[in-house]
Amino acid sequence: MFVFEKVALYFWNMLIAAFAYFTFFYFYFRLEGRIGAAHCLVKN
Repeated sequence: MFVFEKVALYFWNMLIAAFAYFTFFYFYFRLEGRIGAAHCLVKN
């Protein structure tokens, strides 16, 4: 049971980390896209 709890905790931490990275990159690329579009509009 102890090993199972350890594995479950490790898996949960991995899941949270993956979710955090996914959200961060998703918002980062959306923001980057907006900045890029605004920059292109200003440049032209």
